[in-house]
Amino acid sequence: AFGGSSARGISFLPVGGSGRFGSGQGVPSVAGHSRNISALDFSPFHDALLVTAAEDGSVKIWELGEGKASVSETASAWSASQKRIQALAFNPVADGVLATAAADGVVKVWDVNAEAELCAAPSIESQPQSLAWDYAGATLVVTAKDKTVRVYDLRASADGPVASGPGHDGIKATRVTWMGDSSRFVTTGFDKYRSREVRVYDMASSLDAPISKTKMDSSSGILMPLYDADTKLLFLGGKGDVALRFYEDDGGKLLEAGSVGSREQISGLALAPKRVLNVWDCEVARVLKLTAAGAVVPVSYKVPRKSYAKFHPELYPETRGTTPGATAPEWASGANGSVALVSLQPEGERPT
Repeated sequence: AFGGSSARGISFLPVGGSGRFGSGQGVPSVAGHSRNISALDFSPFHDALLVTAAEDGSVKIWELGEGKASVSETASAWSASQKRIQALAFNPVADGVLATAAADGVVKVWDVNAEAELCAAPSIESQPQSLAWDYAGATLVVTAKDKTVRVYDLRASADGPVASGPGHDGIKATRVTWMGDSSRFVTTGFDKYRSREVRVYDMASSLDAPISKTKMDSSSGILMPLYDADTKLLFLGGKGDVALRFYEDDGGKLLEAGSVGSREQISGLALAPKRVLNVWDCEVARVLKLTAAGAVVPVSYKVPRKSYAKFHPELYPETRGTTPGATAPEWASGANGSVALVSLQPEGERPT
């Protein structure tokens, strides 16, 4: 899903689709907000379930249909804040649990099926800029305009963060994502000299300082971090960049592994679900790149092998499936479930 022709709508396409949409063949979309859309996310357990939020604090859940039909009716909708929703994310373990961070500094967790608030933290008195759940779906990390990184366990403590530390020194926006099934998370931002910077923090130690810092370049685009837990690869690209970079995660130390360049500038990035990978061609990851020209371009990462006639299980550890580990009420009651892992090994031989 990506920004549509109107700032109050979102366009969507199937991951495996291809072709050009011209006049008379519009891209399917959802539209229903009265103000500009500010954040969106897909459910990790329901491929067609999309959440959007807007500048007026409204949150809407959409069930995208099959084919190329646009959607105008919401599955549910409610007001999460009187202020703009800055960031949101579905819980990776519990079905129907959604975190939001609003411009008034309040972080909340919702049961989307009941349209009810489950827990919240007091305002941080600063504007949140991004948030991310940990692998277990128990804690949240939030970056904010006041250059502070905060980690919340809202079920254990509603009084404030359980840990916090200094973030990037620059004044521009930051982004954050958790680094798979580890105690580490990565943030992107700018240093005091306006150079782009990547930091890695570890909850196993103090957040008073990152365990690693990587200075990038002096470009102005905010770096979007994507972390693949199976391959332990970190993908980085900024708005306006022409290159997509990737790094190996060596226990929190980032090792540059390469980049993929193009003529088209990057406008947005997303990781494709593991279930859509072409395992016969040893494709281990796929990044979907939205370009400034309005194209969605897949960037595949393949591991070379002498033969592609058989499945290579050493490249594909069991990965998270679509069966949640808990319901929203169970999560709110303190349950910490786990998502069932699935094999990517296809049945039978490679099609000829």
